[in-house]
Amino acid sequence: MTGFDDAFHKFERGEKHLVEFYKNVIGNLKKDKVRFKISTKAYRKPDTDSRKYWKIYTLYVAYVPVIAIEDCILLGEVIQSFRSSLDYLAWALVAKYCKRVLTEREKRGVQFPMSPNRSHFRRNVGKMLVDVPSRQWAFFEQYQPYKRSLNGKAVRFLQALSNTDKHRIIVPAMLAPEYSKGNISYGGGDIVKTTFHLKESRSVRAGAKIVTILLAGDVPKQYVHMDTNLSVIPAFPTSVLKFSKSQPTVLIEPSLQMIRNACFEVLTRAKKFF
Repeated sequence: MTGFDDAFHKFERGEKHLVEFYKNVIGNLKKDKVRFKISTKAYRKPDTDSRKYWKIYTLYVAYVPVIAIEDCILLGEVIQSFRSSLDYLAWALVAKYCKRVLTEREKRGVQFPMSPNRSHFRRNVGKMLVDVPSRQWAFFEQYQPYKRSLNGKAVRFLQALSNTDKHRIIVPAMLAPEYSKGNISYGGGDIVKTTFHLKESRSVRAGAKIVTILLAGDVPKQYVHMDTNLSVIPAFPTSVLKFSKSQPTVLIEPSLQMIRNACFEVLTRAKKFF
């Protein structure tokens, strides 16, 4: 069972990288807090309003912790270790059942199947699992990206992330707004308009706008104070991973845990084949 043991070793490596990633990123977020500034600028008075003094007050992010590129590289290593563990499983099964020497092309094709639909799976599973009995194909089909299940979602995410890291760019990570709360106090006028800029799928970074207030009054001395607390959480940008229009932000921590659990389930259940 050497090949199958290798799959578990690769999985365990992914777990170690995962712990290190959480320690680095979450630790940094706890240490450094988001800080804010307020900018003020004049606003052109509408001709239809008698109030003389109009100003715009914008609260924006002055400082926010960043996810270092080294941690994004580590994130890619987490993802690749988990995907490799599944590919090692596929190779171990082929090594067990195939009694002939594979061609170089056949060797390159051996991998854990990840198909976009059922017909693609049926057409290609035999090439990815050479000589593995067809009665075992149903096991692998349970974990296909097209399945509307938690495991299907996990493998779909794993495939998208590993393809990004392997073939395109270092997997990017952003800080998304988790929750925000605050109080607004003002004087010298009335609030005409309030605009909130935070969106679930938008990255929180230095210079990002939080809220804008338009104040109008008849005295030149106006003021606006905004007491704000904003919590951020690591997420994948929608350019890399997007779950749905209603839920565009995909949080990193629960997503990686879901991927980890699915891979562990595959490997644990696959013991029956050896």
